[in-house]
Amino acid sequence: MPALEEKGLSCPDDISATGFNDMPFINRITQPLVTLHIPHYNLSIQSAQLLLERIREPEKTAKTVKLESKLIIRDSTILLPKEMVRRPIVGARARASIAQSND
Repeated sequence: MPALEEKGLSCPDDISATGFNDMPFINRITQPLVTLHIPHYNLSIQSAQLLLERIREPEKTAKTVKLESKLIIRDSTILLPKEMVRRPIVGARARASIAQSND
């Protein structure tokens, strides 16, 4: 975010930002980041169990395991009106377009 500030830009007004992994520190930065939470603990448990299964039974068919992730909404993006979702809009144009669509 400091690099944006150096260029005179702000988040989320000019640029929306998202992250991946929901690291523990991410909600403590200046602009709390929207992120996808990955269940790290469950992921590591499942990985270890699958590895042990593979070691015990190397001929067994591989498994696919799906773990639920969660989108954590914070302040690094803006919510666009539905009709604007498919058009890329940046900065002041976004604010102007949102103002027009709300009239």
